[in-house]
Amino acid sequence: MLSLHLSIGILLLLTAVAAIFWKPARTYVVYVLVVQVLLGAGLLFSGRPIKPLHYILAILVGGLWPMANVFEKRGRPAAWAIGACVVAVLVLVEVFRIGWKAAAVGG
Repeated sequence: MLSLHLSIGILLLLTAVAAIFWKPARTYVVYVLVVQVLLGAGLLFSGRPIKPLHYILAILVGGLWPMANVFEKRGRPAAWAIGACVVAVLVLVEVFRIGWKAAAVGG
């Protein structure tokens, strides 16, 4: 299950980077993020040790993507939505780094 979570994380990161430049990908990121969070919750409840910073930042990313979508749908300047996407990707890179390191050590 950890390797699946890591694979979906790679897909999520690539989709998130694409979402900066391609607006329809922002919706796809939310769907992939939901799957990723469900897999992560399964790992959390299976007793696997997870650094708190990993899931705290994951929750932050989970809030940033819908925020970017709301900015876009409510007619805010495009820079606001793009900025929210960029911040989300930067936080997501850190989440991925923490998870990758944990998978390499404990995996």
